[in-house]
Amino acid sequence: MTPDERAHIVMRLVAMQHALRTVCDGAEEAGRTAQAAGANGLAVATFLMKEAIEEFAKELNKFVLGNAADE
Repeated sequence: MTPDERAHIVMRLVAMQHALRTVCDGAEEAGRTAQAAGANGLAVATFLMKEAIEEFAKELNKFVLGNAADE
């Protein structure tokens, strides 16, 4: 992998992380709104989705940065 390719991948990762953070922030708000409305099943599902996306983002970071460093 060339230095330019590595830089491009890291830039894409930063953009993806920003998008995932935006989704997580929205999910947190939606979960709280559902909880306040008494839609407990929806609230739990929303919070679980948020946690899954956060874990995905963390693992994606490790994978991409680990592979970029190995090249």
